[in-house]
Parts: sequence; structure tokens; C-alpha cells
Amino acid sequence: MKIVETVFGCAATRLRKADERVLIAKFRKWVSILLCFISLCLPVLANEIAVSSKQSVKVIDGDTIKIINLYDKTLKVRLSGIDAPELNQKYGEESANYLRHLLKGGDFVIWSTGRDRYGRLLGIIKVNNVDINLLMIKSGYAWAYRRYLSSLPQKKGPQYLTAELNARDLKLGIWVQRHPTSPWQFRRSKKSRQ
Repeated sequence: MKIVETVFGCAATRLRKADERVLIAKFRKWVSILLCFISLCLPVLANEIAVSSKQSVKVIDGDTIKIINLYDKTLKVRLSGIDAPELNQKYGEESANYLRHLLKGGDFVIWSTGRDRYGRLLGIIKVNNVDINLLMIKSGYAWAYRRYLSSLPQKKGPQYLTAELNARDLKLGIWVQRHPTSPWQFRRSKKSRQ
């Protein structure tokens, strides 16, 4: 009897090990499929940040905002593809106030385009599917930031340039001035004075 138990015991053990190997192989297959799916979907999910009126939004200037308590963090966002006057520059306050006005409702989406060299999130802000970055340019409160237009998604670069040219022609915002100083020139001249 002992011999029979030993033979059947070994066979049962071998059978259990074979079942385990099949189960492990199936599990690995499903995990790899799941990981593949997540890796395909994650960039899409990570590129959009919804901001609600429950979160505190501070406009730093015409092209930078700070979101406080977003997932227990403070997030600084630089609007992609635009450059607005500095606060201590002519039309700097007006540009910041216009951005404040556009974000007044509180609910908006930030479509992330990466990070800048200062670690700020770069993004296109949309309120009710309206591109706020583009609206800042169209209204004459920001320049199309030519240096970075090629990195914008969905061929937005040409749209931003056209919007700037139209604002110039209509003499809106900063374009009321005959020769407005661009923010990058303003920053450069400020550095050279120091």
C-alpha cells in the first residue's frame, strides 16, 4: 500500500506542479497584456489635468499660473507657446488681469506638453474647449513664442502666429504701442543691466 501511495503521491505532486506552471504562464500572459494596455493609455491619461473651482488658482503673470492643493501639491504651470509681458513691464498687469478674467469660472483643463528647464509644467489651458493660450494671443495680451511653437501639438504653432498677426493688425492690447518690447528682450535687457 505504501508503494501505491508513493507512486500516486508523486504523480499528484507532478500534476499540481504542471497545473501551477500553466496557471503561472497564463497569469504572466495576462499581466503582460495588462501592462501593455496601461503603457498605451497612461500617456493619454497623464497629459490632461482637470482643475475645478474647488482648487485655488493664482495667476502669477500673463503666462504662468499656480494651482494650490492639486492632489496635495502646488503645481506651477507655464502656458505653452506664448510669452506674455512681465509684471513690471508695460502691459504686464493688464495681461495677468486678462488671464485672471479668462480663468474666473474656475473649471478648466490643462493639456500638458512637457516641462520647462525650471521644472514647471508646460500646458495648454482649455475652458469649455476654448484654447486660452490662443485667446491670450488673439486678444493682444501675449506674443506667440516662436522659439517653442514647433513643440506644440496639433499644428497649433501656425494658429498662434496667425492670431498674433491679426492682433497686431487690429492694434489690440500690447499692439496699441508702436514698438512693444517683447518679454524675451525685456528679460535680456534686465539681465545685462545687473
